[in-house]
Amino acid sequence: MLKRFFLICFSSLCLHSFAQETFPVNGVSTEFEPIYAFINAHIIDAENEIENGILLIQANKILQADTGVQIPKDAIIFDLKGDFIYPSFIDLNTQYGLPKTVDREQAYRPQYESKKEGAFHWNQAIHPEIIAADNFQNDNKKAKDFRSIGFGTVLTHQKDGIIRGTGGLVLLSD
Repeated sequence: MLKRFFLICFSSLCLHSFAQETFPVNGVSTEFEPIYAFINAHIIDAENEIENGILLIQANKILQADTGVQIPKDAIIFDLKGDFIYPSFIDLNTQYGLPKTVDREQAYRPQYESKKEGAFHWNQAIHPEIIAADNFQNDNKKAKDFRSIGFGTVLTHQKDGIIRGTGGLVLLSD
């Protein structure tokens, strides 16, 4: 009976010890969450379109979006001067606008020398020579397909290798 009691006490002590914060906070710890006000914006959402609207955001959440919104006195104000605000997702894993990678034949034996001509890394899965800005070609049809399912921005990169060179963050506007 006494063994069970000590076992339960020890178990609860171990479980509670995991709840403690064991790492320091870098910088000054603050609970300040400012309100951001975007004024004079052309706001488009799922139901309607608002011209010269005001968008209030606090703690990564939209508080209000309309024309007659009361702006709090301590809000940080950004004048967008008629710029557009669209709700959309960001796709972080696409090959939009870049040439398709060619699937190579799988070899079941080790390859000791690189088959690339020139001064390249010995491992053919490392591609520092790929620069997305040089190879990018806009594809309006694919962009329209992305926009139709709610994506407004994509992170595009070559899907080949361990190190894939540079990528690009692309807005899918008309």
